[in-house]
Amino acid sequence: MTKLNELLGKDLAGYKLVVGKFMELDHQLMGYFPAIFSKSRSEAIFVDEAVYQAAEARLEKRPFKTHNFAYLLEPEGKGGFVVEGSGILKRTRTEVYTKEDLDTHVPIEWAPGLL
Repeated sequence: MTKLNELLGKDLAGYKLVVGKFMELDHQLMGYFPAIFSKSRSEAIFVDEAVYQAAEARLEKRPFKTHNFAYLLEPEGKGGFVVEGSGILKRTRTEVYTKEDLDTHVPIEWAPGLL
């Protein structure tokens, strides 16, 4: 798994700094229950508002909140790195929920337990 510090000193032509989003259940309890890719169990990150809205419609209807953050998107648009908060250089690459995922019905769901 690629870490952000591996990009230090490299030409980042083609990468874009964008606003990323993720959803998490708003349950007023301790714990973190984000929307996840059903197969890989990793958090579903969105960089396209239309894809975000369509994915939201596919999730079980429950109260949730949305978080926005700075995201360094790879040239292919299928993954990248969260670039805010502590420990930035140790961040690993994350996948983005894309229009292709939406069109091919890649399933997402609410995390069933703590991640």
